[in-house]
Amino acid sequence: MDNRRILDDLTRVAGGAFTVLSTLGKQVQNNLKDQMGNQFSSSESDDAILHLQGMVSKLRIEQEDLKKRIRELETLLQEASGGLNPSSNRKRAVTSKVSEVKKAKPSPKTKKRV
Repeated sequence: MDNRRILDDLTRVAGGAFTVLSTLGKQVQNNLKDQMGNQFSSSESDDAILHLQGMVSKLRIEQEDLKKRIRELETLLQEASGGLNPSSNRKRAVTSKVSEVKKAKPSPKTKKRV
C-alpha cells in the first residue's frame, strides 16, 4: 500500500509541475506577443513603413518613365529602319545589322599571316 501511495503522490507532483510549466509557457508567449506588438506599432516602424512606401512609389514612377522612353526609342528605331516593326521583325533587323558589321569589318580569318 505504501508503494501505491508514493506513486499517487508522484503523479500529483508531476501533474502539478506540468500545470505550472504550461501556465508559465502561456505567460511567456503572451508577454512576447505584447512586446512584439509594441515593437511593430512604434513610431519608428511607422516611419520605416512610410519610407518604404515612398521608395516603392518612386520606383513605380521611374518604371513608368522607363517604359515611356522604351516606347519612344522603339518608335525612333522603327522610323530609322524604314518602317520595320522592332517587335515583330526584330530578328530581321538584327540579322541585317550583323551583316552590315561583317561587311564593314574584315574577319580575323582573312588576315594574312606573316
